[in-house]
Amino acid sequence: MKKLFTFLLFLFFITKSFAQFDTEHWFAPFANQNYNNTSCYLYLSTNTSTPFKVDIFNNNNLISTVEISKNNPSVVPINSNLMISLPNEDTQLNKPIDKGIHLVGEKKFFAHFRFSVPNHAEIITSKGKAGVGKNFYVVTPPNRIVNSYTNSTFGILATEDQTTVKISGYTPNLTFFGVPTTPASFNVILNKGESYISSALTSENGSIINSSSPSFGLLTGTLVEADKPISLTNGTFNGMYSPSTPENTSDILMDQSIPIDRLGNEFIVMSGYGSISPNNNFMEEVIILATEDQTEVFLNDSNTPYVTLNKGEFEIINDVISEGVYFKQKNGDAFTMYVKTSKNAYVYQLLAGVANSYATGGYNIVPPLNCLLPNKIEEFALIDEIGNSRFNVKMNIIAEKGANVSMNGALISNIFGPYEVDGNNKWETYSIPNVTGNVTISADKAVTAGIAAGSQNVGFGGYFAGFNSNPIISKGGNCDKNNITLEVDDTYDSYQWFYNGNPYMGTGADTYIISPTESGEYFVKIVKIGCGTLDSPIFNYQTCPYKTVNNADIANCNPIYKVTPKFSTSSQTVDLTSIKITKNPMNGVISINKATGEISYTLTNLSAVTDTFTYSFSGTDPNFSDTEFVTVNINVNYLKVFTGESFACIKPDNTGDFNLTEASISKDSNISQIQYYENYNTSTKTFSNLISNFTNYNSVPKTIYAKVTNSFGCIEATNIDLKFYPIPNINTITYNSILCDTNLDGLYEVDFQKEVAPLVINGY
Repeated sequence: MKKLFTFLLFLFFITKSFAQFDTEHWFAPFANQNYNNTSCYLYLSTNTSTPFKVDIFNNNNLISTVEISKNNPSVVPINSNLMISLPNEDTQLNKPIDKGIHLVGEKKFFAHFRFSVPNHAEIITSKGKAGVGKNFYVVTPPNRIVNSYTNSTFGILATEDQTTVKISGYTPNLTFFGVPTTPASFNVILNKGESYISSALTSENGSIINSSSPSFGLLTGTLVEADKPISLTNGTFNGMYSPSTPENTSDILMDQSIPIDRLGNEFIVMSGYGSISPNNNFMEEVIILATEDQTEVFLNDSNTPYVTLNKGEFEIINDVISEGVYFKQKNGDAFTMYVKTSKNAYVYQLLAGVANSYATGGYNIVPPLNCLLPNKIEEFALIDEIGNSRFNVKMNIIAEKGANVSMNGALISNIFGPYEVDGNNKWETYSIPNVTGNVTISADKAVTAGIAAGSQNVGFGGYFAGFNSNPIISKGGNCDKNNITLEVDDTYDSYQWFYNGNPYMGTGADTYIISPTESGEYFVKIVKIGCGTLDSPIFNYQTCPYKTVNNADIANCNPIYKVTPKFSTSSQTVDLTSIKITKNPMNGVISINKATGEISYTLTNLSAVTDTFTYSFSGTDPNFSDTEFVTVNINVNYLKVFTGESFACIKPDNTGDFNLTEASISKDSNISQIQYYENYNTSTKTFSNLISNFTNYNSVPKTIYAKVTNSFGCIEATNIDLKFYPIPNINTITYNSILCDTNLDGLYEVDFQKEVAPLVINGY
């Protein structure tokens, strides 16, 4: 354990490459083997002067929105449960879970996830869209010392629904935490925002182990293959890669990976602060993992392969055994190793943040050399700070030979380089000590840069650019916001997009970003002056699912709605096997006829007035199958009737002629027919004696019955009371007649032809 007096001062140590500048970032979770309390933060920054918003999601749920701008970064506390599984937490391992973070910004920004426990800390830097892909190899630091709290771990985060991930190639007989029996390979299906965490334990108890032990590499060489883009985090929590003074060498070592199609075959590794000597105790190392068979590895200026690896195999190189052979000293503590592989490979670096230390290890993936690297690394704020602490920072810069390289607008002094690289005459390096504050690196040729930093027991380091140099197309935006884009990096000199082999005719065809509207094959041809022309790999783009809304009316007497799915816009044929209910109703049940595809909804809650459900289906096109989501809003109609009244004037025979249609018996707008009957049997619910002359029905006051039918076929019975209009108390001998008060307002029409005395009505 660390000495007690260092406990409070050194909560943070080791980082890796600072975040890639991008509009979207994904952080896959990982397993914690030893600590219950972890403090977690997101650090977000940008070089854009105009403030803009960044949305932060967990499992597709918006958990926070922050605003950032140049010199105004945001530090967002994050619940550790959103990213890290706790020790011995079986329920969070080897199954789909809801951990992981997704960030979407209106403009490009840096993002990294910082977490700390007593005596340990780590920063995982997002590579942006360059860190999202389909095929990865897991690379974790070696474990040279075994105890109860060493593990290796990786986490996967899905960026699209129905992502199938195959995991294979791990060390035989490896013990997975929480899994009693480990198969040779297995699959997991994840929806967008869902994740999967694996944690492997060392299989020996006690002391130092060697490279032949199954615990040594643990998960290194595990192949992760997905049919849709994912993000992958790999490392140790904790790990012990130095065999000396084991009580001081426990470290958290973690980094975000990049997919195989982002790799290269030339790398320059610049050392941290570790001494390149047998006394270094493995603190400066390089891990090389092959992605193809017969991959030859060459070091520095040697023409003889140092090792030949098959896919999934790895080699760890250091100068512990052969001092000064592999790391070449250039000036002071500046050491360089040039790595060239015959086929694309992963190269990771273990480094020391402080000289002569055993517990300041950093772990980061090394960006491949490429003349398509950017000419400028945008501002990254407060490079020498972690929280309230300050650290000594050494800036490591790799640039194309002959480049004029500036830091914060000033050319770098020749006392800091450039240094030649043994075995490579196209690139050179710089090593600048005591760097502080905000930093921007710019050049007139390709450049990448990183740092090594620390103080006493605290250290951090790594690269913060270069992972998106190859023109790999990535998809951005959100289908729900209708802002999907295809884009490559914006550091090239010219662009030309192609669609299905022909020049793309849409808006932005000659820019780095387009907004596609049709499914098909897209690629972009880029040009960088002095580097040449390069075509990106083809990107098979599938349009967003169509989203439509149908409003359906049913009735309580016939509470069934049926529909056979069909596309509202696409001309594709519906694949009947693809039909599924994506949101179930609250007040009914649904069935699907597999033979015809017909969906049947039946209302079960006969007091409900509305309901809703959603179904989806896809087309049969084998390459670009369209998908549609249909939301059905159910409106339940209830036929409601009430007792009506019909009025007529009394005739001399004490009858009246009634217009039954004038009786108000329902406010339902869906009534299709009303029939009138003299009799109704409430027991059998049958009508008799149909009234055919219902507009002039002669009758004495009584009750007759209406049979009310609506457009859904529902039938209800109600009463109509037949009544005379009120008649005043008058002397009809004196006057010709008193007409009916048909408006029921107390006013009567009187014929005065026989008036011989004052009129008396009801005593007035």
